[in-house]
Amino acid sequence: VLSEGEWELVLHVWAK
Repeated sequence: VLSEGEWELVLHVWAK
């Protein structure tokens, strides 16, 4: 399970 901050980083990477 990822933290809210970690999820933000994941979403930013996927946004590419």
